[in-house]
Amino acid sequence: MYTRRYPGIKPGGPSHVNRHFFCQGDATFRRAGASAGVAATVTAGVAAIVAACSGPRQAGPADLILAGGPVITLDGESRVAEAVAVRGDRVVAVGTVAEIEALVGPGTEHVDLAGRTVTPGLMDAHVHFASGGANRIYRLDLSYPNVENIGDVQRLVAEQAERLGEGEWVRGGGWDEGKLEELRYIQASDLDAVAAEHPVWLSHTMGHYGVANSLALEMAGITADTPDPPGGTIDRDADGKPTGVLKESAQGLVSRLVPGPGPAQQREGIRSLADAFNAECMTGGKDPGIGPGTWDAYRDVLAGGDLSVRIFALWRGRDGTIDEVRAYADSLATFTRPYESTGDDRLISGGVKLYIDGSGGARTAWLHEDWNREHTHTDTGNRGYPTMDPDELRRRFRAYHDAGLHVSIHSIGDRAIDWTVDSFVEALEATPTRGLRHGIIHSNIPTDRALDLMAELQRDWGTAYPEPSPSFTWWIGDTYAGNFGPERALRLNPLRSYQERGMIWASGSDYFVTPFPARYGVWASVARQPLLGVYGPHPYGTAQAVDVETALRSFTTWTAHQMFLEDEVGTIEPGKYADLAVWDRNPLTVPTDDLRDMVCEMTVFNGEVVFERDAGSALEAAEPESAPEDNGEPAANPDPALAQPRPAANASPSEQRQRTLLLWGRAGPDRVQLDPAVVVHGAASLPESPGPYRIEGHGPEGQQHFSFTFVPAIEAETGQGQFVFTLPVDAVWAGSLARITLSGPAGSDTLDDATDQPIAVISDRETGRIRAILRGADALEASDARERLAAGAAVSFSRGLPDAAALRGTR
Repeated sequence: MYTRRYPGIKPGGPSHVNRHFFCQGDATFRRAGASAGVAATVTAGVAAIVAACSGPRQAGPADLILAGGPVITLDGESRVAEAVAVRGDRVVAVGTVAEIEALVGPGTEHVDLAGRTVTPGLMDAHVHFASGGANRIYRLDLSYPNVENIGDVQRLVAEQAERLGEGEWVRGGGWDEGKLEELRYIQASDLDAVAAEHPVWLSHTMGHYGVANSLALEMAGITADTPDPPGGTIDRDADGKPTGVLKESAQGLVSRLVPGPGPAQQREGIRSLADAFNAECMTGGKDPGIGPGTWDAYRDVLAGGDLSVRIFALWRGRDGTIDEVRAYADSLATFTRPYESTGDDRLISGGVKLYIDGSGGARTAWLHEDWNREHTHTDTGNRGYPTMDPDELRRRFRAYHDAGLHVSIHSIGDRAIDWTVDSFVEALEATPTRGLRHGIIHSNIPTDRALDLMAELQRDWGTAYPEPSPSFTWWIGDTYAGNFGPERALRLNPLRSYQERGMIWASGSDYFVTPFPARYGVWASVARQPLLGVYGPHPYGTAQAVDVETALRSFTTWTAHQMFLEDEVGTIEPGKYADLAVWDRNPLTVPTDDLRDMVCEMTVFNGEVVFERDAGSALEAAEPESAPEDNGEPAANPDPALAQPRPAANASPSEQRQRTLLLWGRAGPDRVQLDPAVVVHGAASLPESPGPYRIEGHGPEGQQHFSFTFVPAIEAETGQGQFVFTLPVDAVWAGSLARITLSGPAGSDTLDDATDQPIAVISDRETGRIRAILRGADALEASDARERLAAGAAVSFSRGLPDAAALRGTR
């Protein structure tokens, strides 16, 4: 026997009410149940709540007020307010500036938006959060533009191999043949040429295929005689020899041998990605396919107070007999209740993830017709395949459905989507349960029949919700256009078709497949343009595009729905958690191309500011008495090695004050010197042309964070070269920068955790102009005294590498 964990039994039954109703006073209405037996009580309670919320402002000051810019509420009436007030972890009022500022008290923090725009915090309906967080720190990053050709891959793999001990694995990921100049897969022979003595495994950005070198293939026992495993493919050349590329389940032949991240690495990955999410105005995500170790890591991070996002976790489906699957489903059902909070709605055990097919990149997704190649050619006979026997998978899905569990099924191909929707229908006929909100992950190219069934199931049963990744048409859009072909590409991610049928959908990035910032997905929902345009700038057309507000809802309101949190987050309304995003521009009014470049200025999570881009977050006020007087002229530079960075001529005001990494020193002809890197506020200043010297930043596992070349400026008197650049700090690597290296004809120099060269850079807080540079004991003294120094200046301290707090802007 089992107990259904979701409310309602048949269409038309009462909806579950799961909400903290909180108006502007201290009265709180908590979690009013909605079973049929208490329907009258709920109705009366809701009426009382509505009356309380619509009445005059309640007494009591706000803790935080944001006022002076558009507040896009995304509520049912699409209202745009002028200000919002927060008390504790909840929004208490939304309205005009005058109305909200009446809530100011002695302890109220007041944020002047100065025209900036507030939206609900953005959320990601499909993000491999824990594994992606660890990968971004501990795996070699082979994504574009770190690599643009196979030569770049070989260089990075060779450098990593040199750093490793004998026989250690080279692990990397993120490559995509659609972005390589050669437009082909990496092969074992490419890797053998640079790392024959180390086993190598490089996962594709889509995660559905990867490439191993010959040593790794040998360790896995893969030869020309090895058969393809069920649900997988060993790629072979014309002679039948494995090329090194392994697809779907065949990846496991090698990947099972590769050491994965340990518990400490998983925890650090979660913390790091939470910080990066906050820096992109993101406050939640749905992590599909976790196991017990990942759940424990999440709980540890939550217990430590570092989980500044809401995570709705889906468990991996279990292999085994159907009886074993049913037992597993029943065990999950004892604590997987997404409509009931586990704690404070930060970490929720939400359901199960299953797969029915593969990838659009590997051409393994299950189609009704043959795949294309190179856009207009046909991959004759290849229609992809299901990942396992469809009848067996349907039985397993039924076990989870019958246990009352929410299930999302990975379904990319049109035949796979048909199978998934039919499975929903069959399960509901046998066990009619309303409100499970089963999801269709990716749902790339549904047939018209599938679209009609989805709309019917959403309306009548509260299930069959697409969970697409709009950024697929951008980040992997060139590979996808080549594989889906000209006709299918036009109906890929059919958001307009969803909208016309009255459906809702929850959008995600599928990170690590595409970059996680949701602003990219919002833009891609509107623009539908590929990254490079290998097959033209508009292979997807615009017929399936949607407007900006709809795109925003898919990353806020509707993702909250698929996380069973729509009564708690996803809009800006009194009573909901204060998860707020502050942007440098209004997404509803800017040109489409500007959506992709929106800058997150501030993120509020649970009522607390967890990210702030400016306001001196990385630099505390400081000005020594000996600082030069600022008379409007350039200050005399106290260090001959440093010239003032030169901002771009067209830099905007926000770009003039962004957080940057100061990279400076000497280069050639007989000496290279990399001075301690420092975080400063100012405009970016990067080389105007390439040259013989290179500066690179790497993470702890050797993954490349940034790289550029330059020609040093030559001093006329000494003939020595010098340089100074300011690189924008990227939230993606702010928490994991472990080494900076300068290399060139005269040698190399490195900054890392062992570097101990104290330095303090004192600059004007408003202009960013550098006033003085102190070294050694003077730098230490300036750092210790920073809080006592004048407010017109700022001091930034480093011993070689800035610490993570300075890079993230949290100190």
